[in-house]
Amino acid sequence: MQMPCIIVGAGMAGLAAATHLEQAQISTLILEKAKGVGGRMATRRIGEAVLDHGAQYFTVKTSHFHSLMDGYLGANVLQPWGTSEESRYIGAKGMTLLPKAMADGLNIRLNTRVIALEKKSLHWELVTDQGERFSAETVLVTAPLPQALALASPHCFHSQLDDLNFLESIQYLPCLAYLGVYRDKSRLPEPGGIALKDSVVSWMADNSLKGISPLTAMTLHATPEFSREYYEAPDSFVAEQLTSAVAKFLPQELLEFQIKRWRYSQPTHTFKELFWRADHCPPLLLAGDAFGGPRVEGAALSGLAAAGYLQEYIQQNETVFSC
Repeated sequence: MQMPCIIVGAGMAGLAAATHLEQAQISTLILEKAKGVGGRMATRRIGEAVLDHGAQYFTVKTSHFHSLMDGYLGANVLQPWGTSEESRYIGAKGMTLLPKAMADGLNIRLNTRVIALEKKSLHWELVTDQGERFSAETVLVTAPLPQALALASPHCFHSQLDDLNFLESIQYLPCLAYLGVYRDKSRLPEPGGIALKDSVVSWMADNSLKGISPLTAMTLHATPEFSREYYEAPDSFVAEQLTSAVAKFLPQELLEFQIKRWRYSQPTHTFKELFWRADHCPPLLLAGDAFGGPRVEGAALSGLAAAGYLQEYIQQNETVFSC
C-alpha cells in the first residue's frame, strides 16, 4: 500500500508538516522511533510531580506559526506564561500537551525506527529495524540531522556535494537535564523560570510555579560545555554539580531526582533554506530545527515549508493513491 507521503519523526516539524498535508487532503503516515510524540517538547512524571525537561516554553513571532497555533491557544492546550516583552507560551499541563493535541487524528506509528531508505523508479521504500517495509511517493525526514543524513546520503548527494558538506558541518549541542522533586517550596521568583550566566546551569525552572506540577519539581539545564564534558558521567555526579551551583534557589529536602540526556539539544547553525530537497525524483526532503532554527517555531516553520512544497508536487502530478 503506497502513501502519498511518509514523514520520519513526530517532533514539531513532522507534526506541523502532517497537519498541513492532511488539511490539504493529502494522506500521510508518520513513523516515529519513540514511544510518544513531541521530541524535545517533553514532560515527565516522577510520582505525582510533573516536569517539563526539554523545551520550557515557546514564542509565536510569525503569522504562519500563529495560524498553526491559533486553535490551541483557546482550547486548554496552551497558556501564556510570564510577563516578558515577548509572548511566551507553555503547555497547560506540560509541554507535551501541544504535540499530543496536534497528533490527535494523524496517522502515526510509534516505536517504529526507520533504518534505511530504498529508492525505486517512482517511489521510496522505507525499511524498519523490525523488517517492515513502507512505500511512499514522497518522503520527508525530520529526525535530527545526523540521523537524517545517515538515511539520505547514500542516495541523494551525488550532484549536491556542497550541500552535503554544509549539512555535515552542522553539529548539535548536548544538554544534561536534572529533574528534582522536593518537599518544600523553592526560592525561585515568579513566574518560575530564569536563565543563568557564569554558571554550569544555563536554565532553571520550578514546574509548580509554572502551574503544571502539584509538587515542587525543579528542572535544571546544564550548559552545552558542561553537558559535552560530562555527558557520560554518573547521574549522581551530574546532580551534585548542577544542584550545588544553584543551591540558593533550591529547597533543602530532596525526595527524588532523575537525569535526562539530550544528545541533540540544538544545532550550532542552520541551513540556508527552511528545508533541503534532493535534486531528483521521487522527492526526498529534510526538515527540522537544523533548517528553521533551534526553537519550537523554527522547527514548525521548516515542517510547514516542506509540506507546502510536497503539497504542490503531489497535486501537480495528479497522482491517485490508495490508502
